[in-house]
This record gives sequence, structure tokens and C-alpha cells, in this order.
Amino acid sequence: MTDPSLQHLRTNLAFHTAWVEVGQWFLQRFPHHQAVPRVRQWLRTEQDIIGLLSRALRQQDIPPAQIEPDARILAQAKQRKTPDTLLRYIHHGLQVSHQWYVARLQDGDDSFHDLWQMLDDMQQPHRDAWARMLD
Repeated sequence: MTDPSLQHLRTNLAFHTAWVEVGQWFLQRFPHHQAVPRVRQWLRTEQDIIGLLSRALRQQDIPPAQIEPDARILAQAKQRKTPDTLLRYIHHGLQVSHQWYVARLQDGDDSFHDLWQMLDDMQQPHRDAWARMLD
């Protein structure tokens, strides 16, 4: 696989699948926390993003099932002991994701430019809502 755009697809899927696991872990550990509705909304968007990334990978003959969630994200999330620190970690992840998309969007040769823009747009309401929630 020589096209860096294909590696970006794989990396992005690994990140989003890890974030879904982090969100599910939050819901299991803190099922009565006031942020549960916000986490569920965010998870629905993350699952939609995973669907779009999986479709793009299949179109490139890359089986999405071969891509494991990013272990670093999972390990760092599980170091957070309180719901607030975990929520801040998720918010940080949303910000890093935005920065990642901005970097991809600046590359005029990236064959998935429109996909990156769509995924960034999908996450924007969550970045804004989480920022308000955590202020």
C-alpha cells in the first residue's frame, strides 16, 4: 500500500473504533452520570463515521475487519479514574481528531479530501457541545 491516503483511512478507522470502545467503557463504568446522553449521541456519530470509513476501505479492497482499534487510545482512557477526567480525555480526542482532519484537508493531493471534510463536519457539533459541557 503505497498511497498515503489509504494509510490515513486505516489510521482513522483505528482511531474511531477505539473511541467507540472508550465511549462504551464510559457508559459501563458511569451509567448514571449526567453526561450519558451526550456520550450516547457522540457514539452514534462515531458509529456513522466508522460506517463511512469502512465503506471507503472496502471500495479500495481493504477489509475493515482487519483494522484493530488504536491500543494507545484505549490504554490512556483506562488510566482515567473519574468520569470528569475521562470526559476531558474524550473531548481532547475530539480536538485532536479535528486537527488531524485539518492537516489532511490542507493536502490538495489527498484522494479522500471530501470524506475528511464530511467527517470533520460530523464531529463539529460534538466538539462544540463537549466544550460547553466541560466549561
